[in-house]
Order: sequence, then structure tokens, then C-alpha cells
Amino acid sequence: MKKAGLEPYDPGSVKKPERKPYKMSSWARGMHGDISIRKGRKPGDRFISELDKRGFNQAQYDRAKKIADESN
Repeated sequence: MKKAGLEPYDPGSVKKPERKPYKMSSWARGMHGDISIRKGRKPGDRFISELDKRGFNQAQYDRAKKIADESN
């Protein structure tokens, strides 16, 4: 194998991808805090309206699912 220029596998030589640090915005931290306080209960109207204002609603989900299904 050495004549062919091949080397045995060395797991230490493999580069591992570095993870990018994820920093939540203050809005995301607030929403996450609200979810953890609820402990599985249904979200309130203000929570849902805030998600809707940011574009996270059923219509957007349905549109994205339709595009994904068409591309497959």
C-alpha cells in the first residue's frame, strides 16, 4: 500500500465541522420563555398573534408544504 502512496486510516486526521454559535434574539428568548412557563398548555392569543405578525401561520406553512411537495 505504501508503494501506491496510500496511508492507513487515521481518525485523528479527519477535520470535524465547527458548529456556528446560535444566538437567539430577544424576541425568540421571550417566546421560548413563554412556552416553558406554559408547560404544555395551549398558547394564548397574544402568542399566536405575535407568531402571525412574524409570518409563522398556517397559510405560510401550507404554501411551503405545497412548494416542497411539488419539487419532490
